[in-house]
Amino acid sequence: MAVHSVAYSPKGDFLASGGSELGKIYLWETSTGNRLDTLAGDHGTLRSIAFSRDETWIASGGDKGIGILDVKGKVVFWKRSAGNETWVRHQNLEIPVDGSIFTKPLNNNILSVAFNRDSNLMACGTSGNDVFVFDYDPKADKWGAPVLFPGHTHDVNSVAFHPKVEWPSLDFEIIHLASGSTDGTVRLWNLLSVPPIQILAEHTEAVNSVAFSPDGEFLASGGNDDKVILWKKDENGRYQHHFTLGGIHTNDVRSVAFTPNGALLASADDNGTVSISYTDSEDTQTVDPAYSSYSLSLGTSSIRSIAFGALNDNQMALAIGTSAGLGWSVVQQLAFDTSVSAHPSVSLERPENLVSQVAFGKNANDGPATYFILNAQFPTLTGVRIDDGIYEECFITLDIDGIPEE
Repeated sequence: MAVHSVAYSPKGDFLASGGSELGKIYLWETSTGNRLDTLAGDHGTLRSIAFSRDETWIASGGDKGIGILDVKGKVVFWKRSAGNETWVRHQNLEIPVDGSIFTKPLNNNILSVAFNRDSNLMACGTSGNDVFVFDYDPKADKWGAPVLFPGHTHDVNSVAFHPKVEWPSLDFEIIHLASGSTDGTVRLWNLLSVPPIQILAEHTEAVNSVAFSPDGEFLASGGNDDKVILWKKDENGRYQHHFTLGGIHTNDVRSVAFTPNGALLASADDNGTVSISYTDSEDTQTVDPAYSSYSLSLGTSSIRSIAFGALNDNQMALAIGTSAGLGWSVVQQLAFDTSVSAHPSVSLERPENLVSQVAFGKNANDGPATYFILNAQFPTLTGVRIDDGIYEECFITLDIDGIPEE
């Protein structure tokens, strides 16, 4: 099983993950690592998950289903239950919705989904080279047929809304949305007009991931040219090259994500390397590898998705989804002190016989700790706890209810 997408709820209470396991979404409680629910979608492979900012919605997108008549990619909207315990299926929409309106092939798969800051728009990128934007109608309590934004010439692998721009808006100059494509470009869109208002074309191969910083001042992109490029907004509201992160990644960069405070940028690649780097460099060319504050190697496991979540005022977490094929264990979560930006460079190598990782336990100071499983004989695990970069052997007793049944 490969995990293609991980996403934290905006408040950091929940982590959602999904991938090639028949489109299932697993919901986890971030403070304990316990699985709360499994949402069964209609995707053959789930490619992307997103929470709305108000946490009312989860959107999931993926490949066509497993049925012989399932020939279209689907977006599934999940709505928060009345008691807020979980999310329930609310609406399914296919791309394209109507072949008489959209002349694109009927086998469009959904590669990326994202909500805007007001939780009333949802964008998706497709294998049909297009961006679609759905609008929510609160009176009907339905998501309507999408608006098409054409322009890319290959798969749209990633979409991200500007985190500070409101909708509706009558400003034709502001940037609402970014998209990254296998055509090697990042396109920036104003949703009031169809042509993109800016095209960033410094990647030499496919762009797999785009992300805005929380304040919208930066835009990050990562691609198959092994590069992470940070773009900075100028006085005219357009994004200009700020720096290229060089020397860290030696394989395709699959995912980029900013920390909740925007001070750090994480990137992950097909070699299983996660790099966390400062965003405040004044270097406008290439940042030296030493400028990376933290580097984690997961061996040969390809990392498909990373995401940051804010646990509390002092703690943040990084979720990692891989294609390691280790069943439920390919979702990993690391805890960081929010002052990590002030820490010296740290390099961590996993133990040779690392099997998995359990999300959170309690350390001696009654704070979150991260555990790596070395030997599993449920319900007791022999493992190591990582605390400030030091591995300590320990024994962990798990609540069996917190272990996925599959």
